[in-house]
Amino acid sequence: MQLTHHAQRRIAQRALPLVVVDLVMRIGEEIRSNRGCKIRLLNSKILKSEFMSELKALGHRAEHKWCNLYLVVAEGNVVITAGYRYKRLDAISH
Repeated sequence: MQLTHHAQRRIAQRALPLVVVDLVMRIGEEIRSNRGCKIRLLNSKILKSEFMSELKALGHRAEHKWCNLYLVVAEGNVVITAGYRYKRLDAISH
């Protein structure tokens, strides 16, 4: 996983540990956006539960707000940006 400069700044601004970003990349669901990138997120209760369990198993604190994290990913698993969802992503045309 590579991070763009922009993604590094956003991750730092949001105080996200890299282990959280890595977990979302590994277990998160992939949704294709209509702009050519992919969005990785925890879109179900099962994924969110697995995410929290995995964080605890790795010895990290588990903050519930991290379950609303999304990553915009370009080809080659390059993370472009990271943010928190406040709305459902059902409206994205695939």
